[in-house]
Amino acid sequence: MLEVVKDKLLDYASVVAVTDFDSASGLFFTTLLALCSLPIRKYRRAALLLTGGLTLAICLVWPFSIGVLYLPTAVLLLYAAVVTRADIAHAI
Repeated sequence: MLEVVKDKLLDYASVVAVTDFDSASGLFFTTLLALCSLPIRKYRRAALLLTGGLTLAICLVWPFSIGVLYLPTAVLLLYAAVVTRADIAHAI
C-alpha cells in the first residue's frame, strides 16, 4: 500500500516538474476557493453561494480536463448554501 502511494506521489511530482507549477495551480485554486467560506459566519449563505457558483463556473470552463472532478464539490457547496440557517451558523 505504501509503495502505491509513493509511486502516485512521484507521478504527480513528475507532472509538476515537466509542466511547471502553473499547471498544478488550477488544482490549488479550487481547493482554496472551497475553503474560503468556512471562516465566514455572518454571511455564510452568501459565501457558500459565491464559492459554489465560482466552482461550478470552473466546471463549465474546464469541462473536458479537470472541471468534471470539481462538480461534486460545487453541488455540495450549493446544497450547503440552501440548507444552512444563517442565524445559527457558526464558524469552524
